[in-house]
Amino acid sequence: MKLEGDFKVSVYREVNGGNNREIISEQNFSKCQFSDPVKILPINFLQTENAGRIYFEITCSSEHGAFKEAWIATDENKAKEVSLGIIICTFKKEAYIKNTLTTIFQDKLLETKDFKLFIVDNGRTLDKADFTEPKLKLVPNINAGGSGGFTRGLVEALEENVYSHFLLMDDIELESGWCSRSGV
Repeated sequence: MKLEGDFKVSVYREVNGGNNREIISEQNFSKCQFSDPVKILPINFLQTENAGRIYFEITCSSEHGAFKEAWIATDENKAKEVSLGIIICTFKKEAYIKNTLTTIFQDKLLETKDFKLFIVDNGRTLDKADFTEPKLKLVPNINAGGSGGFTRGLVEALEENVYSHFLLMDDIELESGWCSRSGV
């Protein structure tokens, strides 16, 4: 976390609803500066069979303290490399799909990532000739709605047996930098 001032950071586990919580960790930080991020000691989130919801409570005890940002990271090595199957379900939204694909293929963070897009065309209005990129597969489908389209896309992606993660998206327009903000 990037903090400025004096803080207490408490980590809680909520089990069986909102009224039942237990404290997992509590740490005090003094004279924090944005230039020197603070690190919370490692936490074993799976201390019980029912892990519940984990959340942080940050309390400032300085008159002019500030919180800038926080992120969750680990020192553990990756268990396996991430391979992303992106499934986009659409119904007669050709312009949205073209803009979305342009944004995805121009994303600098994704240039070196292992991913593939599955465009499920519930309206059968997209032209196969526009989908020649190797990381792209057009899947014509009957109009089975969003859930039917996403199911069809997942079936197509799972048949390739290579993806560790999946991202399901409707026919939307993405802004540049979407990937880094979404945590992909």
